[in-house]
Formats: sequence, structure tokens, C-alpha cells
Amino acid sequence: MGKYISYRAAVEALRTIFDSPDKDLLTTTEIFQLVGRDLNNVEQNKKWLTNRLTDLKHYDFVRPIYTKESPKLLKKVQLTPEGKKALASSLNQELTKEITLESIAQDIKEFAKQNPSIKIDFTATVRTEA
Repeated sequence: MGKYISYRAAVEALRTIFDSPDKDLLTTTEIFQLVGRDLNNVEQNKKWLTNRLTDLKHYDFVRPIYTKESPKLLKKVQLTPEGKKALASSLNQELTKEITLESIAQDIKEFAKQNPSIKIDFTATVRTEA
């Protein structure tokens, strides 16, 4: 197995951070807020973002922007032209995607892989109309 997540998984990870290709520059705090991270868990957030950026940089989706002083700290993340293209393409595909129980289950599996600290229970039952 490779060191990086698949292209499709990287696009999905990109979508969790950048919900639109129009806003292409986010601060680390904005990212943590957008994805619902607890802002008080500074070290855990840094590790999470570092892991995400490793995969996203591999596909040239984002460019990290660091402070100029020493030690250099991650200040912002910028969406690259390749990232904008991948994001726009995935949003267009999403509009035409048929949603089924199987596709939802697959999305949940992928989410669980990307977020091992979250326990997910998924069940579905057919409603009977009275």
C-alpha cells in the first residue's frame, strides 16, 4: 500500500477543507472551524492538519503558507489551480451523482478510515407507512 491516500480520497479530504473553489485561502483557525475541530486541542489539530496537508500536497492541491519569523509556523493554506480544478470537478460530479444506500455506506467507510478516532454506527430500515 502506498504512502498517500488515493486521488479520490484526497479530493474528498480537500472538500472537507475547501467547500468552494471561490475561497482559495484559509487560515488554520478557519480550517479547524470549518471541519468542526475543537480549537482548544491545539496539538491534536496541528497533527491532523499536517497529515491532511501531506496527502493534499502530494496531489498539488494546496500550498502551505508559513510565517516568516523563526520558528516557522503554518499560517494559511492556499488552494492551487490543480486543487481548484479537482474541487470544481468533484462538485460538478456530485450534482449528478445518484445517492443510494450502498453509496452512503461507502462514504461512511471512507470517512471512518479518514477519522479513526470517531466511532460510527450505521443502520437503515425501511419505513412502513401506516
